[in-house]
Amino acid sequence: MYLGGEEILSNEYEDEPDLGSSSGVHSPRFARLSTESSRAHRAVVVARAERYPSYGQPQVDRDSRALHDRVAALEQFQSGEFAQLQQELRYQKAQVAQAAQTASNIQVELETQVVRLHNRVAALEKLAYAASSSSASHQG
Repeated sequence: MYLGGEEILSNEYEDEPDLGSSSGVHSPRFARLSTESSRAHRAVVVARAERYPSYGQPQVDRDSRALHDRVAALEQFQSGEFAQLQQELRYQKAQVAQAAQTASNIQVELETQVVRLHNRVAALEKLAYAASSSSASHQG
């Protein structure tokens, strides 16, 4: 059998029953030609899809899936990075809170020491004044 001048090398018609020798649209020959035409058309569509990937939906689907997979991987990576950054932020906030508490404790301690020193200076000045007035009264 020939299709467009080229011999068909496949055995795709071997298992088909012989339908007799009727003529017209319902003849086995017409049915075979119709089947061959349909298969040839599908072959052209497949060849065109392979040559021009955007023409064939399967290539678009594969590209879409690959893009979807890349986006999902990127989202997963970013999610991991975000979780790590959140953990680091919590740690740094805890350090800042601890440093603030330490600074507050130091401030309270310093204020307490300043008050003590002020009271001691006042007491020493009183003693010095008392000592000087006592020695002045004994001298005069």
